[in-house]
Amino acid sequence: MKISGRLKLTNNQVVFKSQKTGKLDTLSSNDFESIKWQRLSDGYSIRILMKNGQLYRYGGFDETQKSQVEN
Repeated sequence: MKISGRLKLTNNQVVFKSQKTGKLDTLSSNDFESIKWQRLSDGYSIRILMKNGQLYRYGGFDETQKSQVEN
């Protein structure tokens, strides 16, 4: 399911705000098990696996945005 919104990435957390509902998802970097890039047909997504097994995926990144996030 695709949900439009805004994503903020910092060294300490990831915050996603749903454009439709205004709901905030805040993920603490202390709870991350792994973070990986995934190549999609229309760009890239970030896959965040939490220590509790929950998976979050945020897509819609192009090559330039991917490079900016990596640096």
